Amino acid sequence: MSMTDEEIHRLLSECLPGRDPDTPSTVLGAGSDDLGVGRRYLEALVEGGWMVPNWPVAHGGRDADDDLTVRIGTALGDYEGADLYPYGVGLSLVGPVLLERGTPEQQTRWLRAIADGSEIWCQ
Repeated sequence: MSMTDEEIHRLLSECLPGRDPDTPSTVLGAGSDDLGVGRRYLEALVEGGWMVPNWPVAHGGRDADDDLTVRIGTALGDYEGADLYPYGVGLSLVGPVLLERGTPEQQTRWLRAIADGSEIWCQ
């Protein structure tokens, strides 16, 4: 799947507000304890597979290759973000393990819920 950076930005602008360059970036773990902000952010991104672009479409991703995944991650920095610290274990640790080692049933049960923020994992 080939996309230009302009296409990525156009599609992201449909689901996220632009970031004011004079406003400091979000610092993980420095936000409020309100999980709703992060959940709404993930919900806005899940339909397009923007948060976990290298995951399969069926599980909230885009089936993106490494190059597209990096370009999407870079582009996300131009938009308002959320403190995703509470979601980090699921998105960064549990999700990838389930993709590699999980049964199809486990993947179906957990991956989309991790991608859209409806399930939170911790260590």
